[in-house]
Amino acid sequence: MKAFKVTGTYRNRPGMQKFSKEVAAKGKDEAVEAIISVIGSKHRAKRSEIKVESVTEMKADEVTDLVVQYRIQK
Repeated sequence: MKAFKVTGTYRNRPGMQKFSKEVAAKGKDEAVEAIISVIGSKHRAKRSEIKVESVTEMKADEVTDLVVQYRIQK
């Protein structure tokens, strides 16, 4: 698995909310799907309300999320 940093915005009731999230995935498409799933379930945002601006691959020493660190070591 690889680590990715996904940034973008989603519609929050008063306006747009920015996000930046680290995720462990096999590829960029899987990383985007994981982030859309998480934001949709936690914030009740529909797919059309979530805009992904960038997906960048991270090196293992750049990752700050402990869960992601654990998942990329396997």
